[in-house]
Amino acid sequence: MGASASLFSGSFTRCPRPGLVMLGGSATWGAALTLFGRVSAAEQIVGQAGPDIGNMRGGLVADASSGAAALVSGGLLCLGAVAVVGATTADLRGSSASCSARTGSANS
Repeated sequence: MGASASLFSGSFTRCPRPGLVMLGGSATWGAALTLFGRVSAAEQIVGQAGPDIGNMRGGLVADASSGAAALVSGGLLCLGAVAVVGATTADLRGSSASCSARTGSANS
């Protein structure tokens, strides 16, 4: 997975719409967590990036129902958060015409 991410990283990090790439990546991660919710995926999220409130939410949901329900609900909440951020942040959805100015590149 890391090698394929490296191969395609330049294609996805270049202009003109980096915000959509970020939203798409987040949504893909949430969908993968929902659809292929394996223990290793949950362990990676919790171990590397899971904030304390997310850990608490997952524990409470798992305690009230099951680990699978906690995992699926976490993925769905991620997708919902990505949708809200995408819907309320026009700059992430729009084209970035001034990207070359921010990166120091010149179009001649």
